[in-house]
Amino acid sequence: MSTARAARRLAPLLVGVCLWLPSAGCSRERTLGAAAREEAPANAGRTRRTSEYELTGGSAELAFGPPTRPVRGHLPLAQGRLWLDMAELGATRAVFTFDLAGLVVEGTPAESRLLAPGRSLTEQSLDWLQLSDPRRLAAAPERRFARFELSSFVADGGAAAPGEPAAAPGTRRVRGRATGELELQGYRLPYTVVVAATASWPEGARSTDPPARVELAIVEPVAIDPLRHEIVPRDVGGEVRSGALSELRKLPSNNTVRVSGRWVAEGVERSSHR
Repeated sequence: MSTARAARRLAPLLVGVCLWLPSAGCSRERTLGAAAREEAPANAGRTRRTSEYELTGGSAELAFGPPTRPVRGHLPLAQGRLWLDMAELGATRAVFTFDLAGLVVEGTPAESRLLAPGRSLTEQSLDWLQLSDPRRLAAAPERRFARFELSSFVADGGAAAPGEPAAAPGTRRVRGRATGELELQGYRLPYTVVVAATASWPEGARSTDPPARVELAIVEPVAIDPLRHEIVPRDVGGEVRSGALSELRKLPSNNTVRVSGRWVAEGVERSSHR
């Protein structure tokens, strides 16, 4: 089988993507509520100068298969909040909520025992996520959302990456490692990603003022393994397709999805949390 054909046959694995690289561990301790939540994490850092921002626009951009001929898709951000103190970056916290029902996978499916005939890659991805059957979704509405809570940030004090442009006047760029937990399909796993944040101030603002705007970007695409969230071949009704699952288990274990993304955070309040 060619790598390109393999990529298209495995494209529904894109459904497991939202964010960042899992490390060890898996839990069903907590599930999302009936609707997406956007309140601060319980351990949100609240310093004297912490300000709150709303994340707007942007999607998680997905790629699967060989880098030369990847299958692509995107997943919209439904809600997001950022809590930031530029003087104490280690206290940074954030919540990203993605709407899995808005997932789009590009391309045309090839014949494969993994895929059901007559359905697009997007439709089959929603099957695997158990979002195609309204009755099944009504019984477990939390399946529609994936939520990532950023719980720690460690800034990189080293030099800028080669070729990286200098920060514009009135801005400050910070790179570092963001760590938190992703909750997806009832499983919660730890994730870490290298991110870049560019804060900007309006003309005349003091450097001690909270930035008015923060741009966030994943520096390097991050690999996600959907099987770790128990996302497997299913039919329209959400039932596991045992034959396809057997085929899936025969495949190499490195069939991951690469995730990137950019988001903008706009200030929503300037009062400090006490």
